[in-house]
Amino acid sequence: MPSQGVFAALLCLSSALAVLGQAGTVHALPPYGDIGRAECQNMTCGEVTIPYPFGIGNCSAPGFHLSCKQNEDGILKLFLGRVEVLNISLPLGQIKVMHHISSSCYNAESGRMEYNDWHWNLTGTPYVFSHIGNMFTVLGCRTLAYIGGSKNNANTYTSGCVTMWSPSYNEMDPTDDGSCSGMGCCQTAIPKGLKYYRVWFYPVLNTSDIYESCRCSYAVLMDSSNFRFSTQDLTTSEFNDTFDGRQPLVLEWAIGQDNCSVARTKEGFACDKSSNSECFDAATGRGYICNCTKGFQGNPYLRGADGCQDINECNYPKNYTCFGKCENKIGTFNCYCPSGTQGNASLEACQKVLTTGARLAIGEGAHGAVFKAILDVGGTATAVAVKRCKVIDKARTTEFVHELVILCQIRHPHVVKLLGCCLQFEAPMLVYEYVPNGDLEKLLHGSHRPRVTLATRLRIAKESAEALAHLHSPPHPIRHGDVKPDNILLGEGFIVKVSDFGCSTIDDNTQVVPKGTFGYLDPEFILNNHLTDKNDVYSFGVVLLELLTGMKPLVKERKNLTVIFQNSRRDGTVHEILDPDIVDEGSREVIHQAAELASQCIAVPGESRPAMELVAAELRRLVDLVPECLTASTSPKVLRLTNMETRTSSRYITTQIETTELAIMNEEPR
Repeated sequence: MPSQGVFAALLCLSSALAVLGQAGTVHALPPYGDIGRAECQNMTCGEVTIPYPFGIGNCSAPGFHLSCKQNEDGILKLFLGRVEVLNISLPLGQIKVMHHISSSCYNAESGRMEYNDWHWNLTGTPYVFSHIGNMFTVLGCRTLAYIGGSKNNANTYTSGCVTMWSPSYNEMDPTDDGSCSGMGCCQTAIPKGLKYYRVWFYPVLNTSDIYESCRCSYAVLMDSSNFRFSTQDLTTSEFNDTFDGRQPLVLEWAIGQDNCSVARTKEGFACDKSSNSECFDAATGRGYICNCTKGFQGNPYLRGADGCQDINECNYPKNYTCFGKCENKIGTFNCYCPSGTQGNASLEACQKVLTTGARLAIGEGAHGAVFKAILDVGGTATAVAVKRCKVIDKARTTEFVHELVILCQIRHPHVVKLLGCCLQFEAPMLVYEYVPNGDLEKLLHGSHRPRVTLATRLRIAKESAEALAHLHSPPHPIRHGDVKPDNILLGEGFIVKVSDFGCSTIDDNTQVVPKGTFGYLDPEFILNNHLTDKNDVYSFGVVLLELLTGMKPLVKERKNLTVIFQNSRRDGTVHEILDPDIVDEGSREVIHQAAELASQCIAVPGESRPAMELVAAELRRLVDLVPECLTASTSPKVLRLTNMETRTSSRYITTQIETTELAIMNEEPR
């Protein structure tokens, strides 16, 4: 190949300039006039609808005239000049047409390359070539094709694409994903506002000596949205023949040259035909288009019944989701749960209203709301927590079953216990032991929080670590995935119960993407999205820092807690960030060792972090160094069990609405 010529061509291509100075004619829409005639309404040509300002004959606005003709098969086709129109979009301000492919083919009989170059001039029209929907696309085995305003004038816009490919490139087959990578196919963008272009080929790069496998090269400005490249486009004429030497092309159109702010001050402003239409500046940078305002549909360029009319959203449930009752209103609609149900009907299916006793919501888990209820088990009133699914669909049910399988395997004093399940409702429910004293989040940051001693904090940390160590242990290690104070429940005497396993995974080669909480999420997990034991260790380390400092991990007004801790540890000022409640307890060495443990838990890389079993062992040692004495200020209040008006045997839950079976779990404990 003549490499010097190729390099010169590429150098010219890389220094090409885009100078777009074309000016179009100002178009203002006329009064109704002829478009009010019956024959101008609901116009079509073949299968294409023709909305005003487009039209045929006297039914169009200036610059938007189209024609309807029969092809040789007797089928009606719509044309813009001599170019076939496929469809017209008023909301997008686009018109899709069929435009010719330029080609460079070797003629074996004449021994010459034959060039078929195309151009199109839209100057003086309301159209431009869409820089959003189109790409200049070049196909060939040895091809350099240009697109520009002039073949001989370097001061106008010029760009291009070079492609190389040979059937011997089997080890680099470009057809794996149908993309254009430069091997046989190349695509490049065009500038905004382009009104004229032509295509030509660089003659030095041709197929004269490889015509038996690649006879032709093709170049075309085309709609790239549905194009997928194949090597058949190189070795056959399929690309050229599919649409009879043409490909779809997107044109953008606009009214006039002024933007909305200027145009609305002038006579003939197109968007004043309806009080329910609004103006948008054209994507091309010149002119504007009109759209119906949200909640309305129709033609924004017309008045009356053909203009923007209210949408009855209730008639289009696929487009306007409502899981409850739908009520149309002008420009909008109401979606609400009918009597006897509750919930946000715009987002999820309405739930049947439970009896008075089961309405006491006590929390919101990762996958469902949590309510308090009273079960009558063997004549004993027992408080339980009932978790109900948020959304009634198969995916949510699967998540609940997943949580059920995990919890069935766990028996540990510091892990919340699953008592049973109700899977007969559309919204499956899980029944847990009730933990009466809230969670660690409220203990540390609640509005009326008590003073919590260092000994109590270390014990809470120890029990939480023991629970996580148990989850991580064989034979079926479980990763929690969302360790945070909200999921550390507190029972009588602030005994820890780790909860919410909607984010957990069983280590059986099946990874489930967790829904953790920022501030507690391991940075390494954010990068690789792979949950490991060490991710839980990191999250626990943040919780331990929160216990020592009393500070939340993420607050807008300051840096991340882990950053503050690492900086203070480096500067030897850890004591300055400790919670005042524990500073004066005379256990600085224990606090220092706890802080050192937290530092190890949040270390990067994660492989250097200790296992949860070692973390729990170290905390047990520290707890033994600081005896715990519950004072009046730290002792939890005794909670009276409320009569919930629901009484349940060990096998059946009976409410005012319905009766359903309660399955009590009897699996072997771990």
